[in-house]
Amino acid sequence: MKQILSILTLIGSANGLFLSTYLRFHRKLSLQGKLLVYSTMIWSYVALMYSLMQINPFANYMILRSIGSSATTLLYPLLYLYLKYAYTGKDTFDKVDRIHFVIPFSFLILSVPIVYWDAYYRVTSIFIENEMYADFINRAQDISNIVMGYMYLGAFLYQYKNAHSRNMLSDDDDKSTKGLFFILAYLYLGVHTFGVYGVISNVYGLPLSDMAFPIYYITFVIFLYVIFHWVISQKVYVLLPTTKKDAVEKKREVELQLNNDLEIIIDYIEDEKAYLKNDFSLITLAKEVKMHRSRVSFVINEGLNMNFNEFISHYRIKEAKKLLRSDEGTNLKLEFLAKESGFNSKSTFNRAFKEKTGLTPSQYRESNKKAL
Repeated sequence: MKQILSILTLIGSANGLFLSTYLRFHRKLSLQGKLLVYSTMIWSYVALMYSLMQINPFANYMILRSIGSSATTLLYPLLYLYLKYAYTGKDTFDKVDRIHFVIPFSFLILSVPIVYWDAYYRVTSIFIENEMYADFINRAQDISNIVMGYMYLGAFLYQYKNAHSRNMLSDDDDKSTKGLFFILAYLYLGVHTFGVYGVISNVYGLPLSDMAFPIYYITFVIFLYVIFHWVISQKVYVLLPTTKKDAVEKKREVELQLNNDLEIIIDYIEDEKAYLKNDFSLITLAKEVKMHRSRVSFVINEGLNMNFNEFISHYRIKEAKKLLRSDEGTNLKLEFLAKESGFNSKSTFNRAFKEKTGLTPSQYRESNKKAL
């Protein structure tokens, strides 16, 4: 099992390293793009080195271990800053944020002697390495990584969660998009815990100590894939156009694509009356319009300022109002009307109808009778 996880980590991290390196050196990146690409590049390298050492262990791999530990310490401020700038939408780097890199670069400098000793040994076969110093630095990096991982993710959630909760009461178009950054933060807190358990279990010999790190590395590779997949599917702005004209064209292109996708979705819903199916879901809609479900969700949110449930409920209530106004609708039971409109239950029907119209279905029907 451990060997399989290592092989999967090797494949995923190699792909991540190639993709992030390609984007960094072949595309102009926004600030968000740089932070995301650097985070992916560093972790892909670390995961690649780890998986290689598990598959084909070296007699002495201090260089790889030291560079990997030091590079891991860089990951936490980069990931925090990506979440921060992606959430706030800022495109310029605050000078004060440079302080986040003091500890990681300090560890890089402290690791230089270890790298030199190991390189010298490989060239001359003369062993001059100070193992006590190397063990101390590596242990200090492990402890620092544990603390920084929780500290940075906790700081992001603390700083922006309350503001986001207040913002959710407004009608901002990007409230759902911003909410995803908190999901990413919580996901990483869970992933980070695997790494913490790996460090602690190696020291104290806790159960499943040999599986903690493999699970940690493969989980983080999957985590980075999820971020990249979300960025690509939502067309998050990470690549910079080369000129102002290109920027205008890019914006127009994105808007045209959004409107085109929205038209496809609405046409399908209205032509097929898909909202009348009680079990109709986002996944079903995505399959029918041949888009990824995250893209469908994004288009509905961005184009109509609704989520999927609100979107379908809009059509179902429209159908219910039509039935309630009809001659036969005056005598139909509400349970039957709910099912005919696409709702699963009378209670859901009543709640959604009143939220939309301010009246219960019964009140709406009575008001129409009086109008006649």
